[in-house]
Amino acid sequence: MSAPIPDPADDRLARLFAGLHGSQPASTALIADDQVVRVLLAADPLAEDPVAAVQRAFPGQSPSVRQLGVIRLARELLRDYFAQPVYHPELGEALLRASSRLIAEALPTDGWLMRPQHPLHGLLAVVEKVAAGWYPGLPQAGDTMALLAGWLSQPAAVADRLAAAEQWFLDYQQRQERITARVAESEFGVLRLNYIRQTSARSLNRLLAGRSVPDFMAEAIAQHWAGAFQWTLLHHGEQSPLWQKLVRGFGLLLWSVQVEAADASQRSKLTRVIDQIKSELMPLLEQVIADEGLREQLREQVDIAHLCQLHARPLEYRPVPPIAGGTALDDAGAGVSQDLLSEVAAIHVGDWFSETASGRRLRLLLKLDEYQQLLFVNQFGMKQASASFEEFAWQFSSAQISALVAPVPLREWAAERLTTLADQYRQRQRSREQEHRARQEAEQQEARAREQARSKALAEARQLAETRQRQKAEGEALQQAELELEQARRESVAAGHGASEAQRRQRARLLVSGLSMGVWLTFHDDKGEQTRRKLAVVLPSSGKYIFVDRLGTDKYEVLRDDLIAGIAAGAIDVVRKDSRFDDALTRVVDGIRQDRGWGDG
Repeated sequence: MSAPIPDPADDRLARLFAGLHGSQPASTALIADDQVVRVLLAADPLAEDPVAAVQRAFPGQSPSVRQLGVIRLARELLRDYFAQPVYHPELGEALLRASSRLIAEALPTDGWLMRPQHPLHGLLAVVEKVAAGWYPGLPQAGDTMALLAGWLSQPAAVADRLAAAEQWFLDYQQRQERITARVAESEFGVLRLNYIRQTSARSLNRLLAGRSVPDFMAEAIAQHWAGAFQWTLLHHGEQSPLWQKLVRGFGLLLWSVQVEAADASQRSKLTRVIDQIKSELMPLLEQVIADEGLREQLREQVDIAHLCQLHARPLEYRPVPPIAGGTALDDAGAGVSQDLLSEVAAIHVGDWFSETASGRRLRLLLKLDEYQQLLFVNQFGMKQASASFEEFAWQFSSAQISALVAPVPLREWAAERLTTLADQYRQRQRSREQEHRARQEAEQQEARAREQARSKALAEARQLAETRQRQKAEGEALQQAELELEQARRESVAAGHGASEAQRRQRARLLVSGLSMGVWLTFHDDKGEQTRRKLAVVLPSSGKYIFVDRLGTDKYEVLRDDLIAGIAAGAIDVVRKDSRFDDALTRVVDGIRQDRGWGDG
């Protein structure tokens, strides 16, 4: 039976993890994938390392490098994936605890690590949609958590689990759509009324701005004028001419009843404003207030206040409490900039949000641009909160509510992490290649250094041999000269008479011809003093011999003929380091002197 052909993806993973973590020891018995899967299914990814659980279950054996790499990578990917904001921390921990089967399903060669079309990715896409609205305080939160964990951990095939999850979510969506449709229909009018109350209250509060009014007018403003503002907005809208006239006329009315308006310097302006109120604001009461008796009461209050102002009669003033129905921002006298309001334009129906304080998950169901109102529901479509654009922008900017960013799919996590590992593998390979090249260069450099040292040693050996050969030749020449001197001495002794001047010069010439570099000579002066000098340089072209003292500083130059003459005359002697040679030479020279009758002078 032939061995199965390895899957290319499996081979790539094996090579990748081997390059990162080292090769499998050849002496270690490997564990089969199905055995590893059985251990993983019984392990708790949060309580222990799955690799340690596998190694403990099979003592003496070892997971393959591919198995180790896949298990560790799958566990790390799932931990990071379930830590995304779309998963509430409690839900993310529960799903990670139930993910042992997901780790096991990454082991096969066709596992989800290398297959973007693996059914697990579709299953997690359904889990993400349900998880976005989950929080502990949600009704039936425990049941929902168990449902999601079951989708991940059930022993059925991934494709079957995906089909069951998609069918459940389809039924869930249909139920939710029916509920949200009823909520949207019933809440639309409420949101519109909220807008009316908030806008009219905001307009009145801004016009009052902490001002005091005659006491008999204060209650009417809160009860009747506020109703007139709301009716106008409800039936005509904020952009209508009627609304604009009402706001402008009421602002003039508030100014006309202030203490400073009764000052004598403001009398002409007050008169003009009163006339304008009578001609513009009072006729509007016929349209915005249906009760005729109430209209007469309001006109009478305005007339009394104006008569007192024109005749400088004192009035009792009191502040008007803030008109109810405004937002928290209105009550605080705050506003929201256009930059913050632009954040609201970026949100869409269906987006999920999380409240920081309560942890609630809210889905935007309605966004009414005309009335600047938002409606939020929970996972089951039940109303949770409503807010104006300004309120939401303020809560969003102060981090009281935050948007749930769409989760990154697990397939993208896997692709990104595998790409990172591949880059690390290539970097490690480059480092190894660089180390190998550096090692080769070092070895080559060391070989070149050894070769240079060997060549240098050979050159020095050749030079030493040549020097020894030259010294040997010089020694033989000197020995020959000594033999000739000895022969001359013997001949002189045998003849019994002194040598002639010509013979002494001949022997001195032979001695000078045999002088080698570094030989020491003794020079005798007329006073009988002796000076030793060493032969340092011979200049054949000029016949000049240069001697130096022991320090090499005192130079003494002698021409060849003068050197021969000095040696022949006995004024210069050759000195050798070998005492036997020195003694022999001295005996020869003394003998010659005695035989030839030379004197010391």
